[in-house]
Amino acid sequence: MSVAVRLLDAPDTGRVGGRLRERLGVGGIVAAAFVLLLALAAAFASVVAPYAPNHEDFLNTSSGPSAAHLLGTDELGRDILSRLIWGAQPSLLGPLIVISLATVIALLAASTAVWCGGKVDLVISRILDFFFAFPGLLLAILVVALYGPGLLQCSFSLGIAYTPWIARVTRSAMLKERSKPYIAAVEVQGLSGKAIALRHLIPNVSSVIWSQATISFGYALIDLAALSFLGLNIQPPRADWGVLVNNESALLQGHPAEVIYPGILIIACVSAVTYVGNQLASE
Repeated sequence: MSVAVRLLDAPDTGRVGGRLRERLGVGGIVAAAFVLLLALAAAFASVVAPYAPNHEDFLNTSSGPSAAHLLGTDELGRDILSRLIWGAQPSLLGPLIVISLATVIALLAASTAVWCGGKVDLVISRILDFFFAFPGLLLAILVVALYGPGLLQCSFSLGIAYTPWIARVTRSAMLKERSKPYIAAVEVQGLSGKAIALRHLIPNVSSVIWSQATISFGYALIDLAALSFLGLNIQPPRADWGVLVNNESALLQGHPAEVIYPGILIIACVSAVTYVGNQLASE
């Protein structure tokens, strides 16, 4: 097959960023900007937050919004806004660890299965099917029972649990890409399977990878928040959105805002990343 034909058939990998922006649209860009704003606030919490997360003002316990405390304080006099900002760090870092781990393993498994095919593909597919049998939360609970509560334990266990979901979709996209003529052309030219996967297969299914990773990020955020709510992830008094939602004393004392604010942040963040993922997945 001629080089000219290969160039005509091969997608332009240099325009991946432009295609992603086109798929996002205005709504997707706004949603992505909102998530980026949360991430920046979390990264620079020491600068953005008015107070330290556990700073207590016993003269202003369970107070309403004021100039000193824009969202009020909790039962210990801690600034709610500051705890929300500091709580964004583990709330966003955990899903990032989950999705990064799951995506790396999924790409290795999917590209190996697609390129080798045959028995290798069958074995990898059966291993992925095996992990489908373990719900992510159940696997995280088992890991916590063995190694104790913590962000890393929960994140790594959920990363393993999320791998088959990303790998299955990625494998399907790579199989379709593998059958295209330009792949056969570069293979005939002597390019190794590893090089073809890194230069062509993975870049040309990047929209699928991004969409799955983005949507899974939202699910991971919910799962980790649920684990914090159950006391299996981040431990009080450290600020985390899931920990802040689990504040029954605030509800009993008639201060539901302390629970509502982190709940709104969780819903808004998950909705934003899910919308971005759906936009990336749209044709």
